[in-house]
Amino acid sequence: ESVSSVTGRILLEIGMYLAYQESSQKSSRIKASRKLLEDSGRKSIAKPPFWLARNSDLKSYTIIEENAEIIRKIFDLKL
Repeated sequence: ESVSSVTGRILLEIGMYLAYQESSQKSSRIKASRKLLEDSGRKSIAKPPFWLARNSDLKSYTIIEENAEIIRKIFDLKL
């Protein structure tokens, strides 16, 4: 029983270490990617909210008024 529990604990520790390493590597890659975007003056490459349209320069947005009105109404109802 003790050999089994020691082996299990070692495998668990290795698994936790590998998970941490993977998470750390992903974090570093995401930070580097965001830094490249920032340095180039571009905004996020993610899809903008439905009330915004990304302009062709990829540096600014245009408000889609009919969709923005829905958001304004939501906030008005909340208040």
